[in-house]
Amino acid sequence: MSMVAETTSDRIAEGEIQRLEMSLDRKNFTFDALFRLIEKLGTTLELDKIIRLFLMTLVGQLSLGQVSLYLFSPSGKKLKINHSLGLPRDAVLDSMDMEADFVRWLLDQEYPVPIDRYRGAPEETVAGDRAMRDLLLKNQYRFAYPIMNGSDLLALIMFGDKVTGEQFTDFNVEVLHMITSVASMTIKNAMLYRETLQSKMELENFAKLKKEFMHHTSHELRTPLTVLKSSLFSLDPGEGGNAMLINMAREAVARLHDVVEQVLSLNDVELDESFFRFQVTDIAQFLEGYFRGMIPKLGEKGITVKFDRSESKLYMSVDSAKIKIVLDSIIDNAVSSLDRGGAIYLSTLIGRSAPGEGDGIEITTGDLI
Repeated sequence: MSMVAETTSDRIAEGEIQRLEMSLDRKNFTFDALFRLIEKLGTTLELDKIIRLFLMTLVGQLSLGQVSLYLFSPSGKKLKINHSLGLPRDAVLDSMDMEADFVRWLLDQEYPVPIDRYRGAPEETVAGDRAMRDLLLKNQYRFAYPIMNGSDLLALIMFGDKVTGEQFTDFNVEVLHMITSVASMTIKNAMLYRETLQSKMELENFAKLKKEFMHHTSHELRTPLTVLKSSLFSLDPGEGGNAMLINMAREAVARLHDVVEQVLSLNDVELDESFFRFQVTDIAQFLEGYFRGMIPKLGEKGITVKFDRSESKLYMSVDSAKIKIVLDSIIDNAVSSLDRGGAIYLSTLIGRSAPGEGDGIEITTGDLI
């Protein structure tokens, strides 16, 4: 009798050890799959790819027959279908309203939520809530599980029973928790990345529209300004009050014409539509004329201009209008940093070699003659 008892006891112990070993093997396999998932998710920010990897891992580890993921859309306050495995996409609900009693009930339960437990409140529930539940059950969906990032809802997954017909174990539920925790972080990052790209594209489109608007508007202003400028300069100012008004109008129109030309030139550069009109020019004489023309304008602001002209003469093939835009920007920057009554010191060095480290800017265009 003792020998039989010992043999039976040994067999029970061996069976228990085998079950433990199989359980450990399954757990090791699960953890390996989880690590592989983490490794794959760490190599992409594509939201759709992340969701597919997540759902495939979930199906493999829990032996699911079908699973669907609904992404939360804050703008429409809806859960919209993103991806399904095990069923064609047109066989599942396209979306679920966050205000629906059924959805609110799902998000208020312990997870995973058995869908068939939903009964609804007869006085408050519209027929559509039970219809949602019935359609999910008809398609063999049995459970719901939210994907959260802190207190924020990112998505909701719906899944059915195991294909083996077995019940979900505590370890299966723990695996579900682990996989969705990993997925929540990567889904959130991918959503932020997508929003950043979308914002960047919107900004680029806005900038393009702004440039095109400025380009069109400036061209529309150019013609009437040219006519007005020609008309004013063809008038005989005479003497007295009319002469003063005509001269003021001439100056104002000339300044406005210069501003429009400057806007057009800068905008053309941004739109890659700029072209140059090269002319052989005495650079020293051009610069001196430009700076002398700035003295009255700056004098109105109490700013003194001191210009040290280089004695060198150097002829270059340049677009004087484009260089004037650059010089205007330099002067404007200097003026913006001065209080009334300040001074601007200007000096030029014209030569064939590049400027030194502390010599300011270099303007080169065309070929030296």
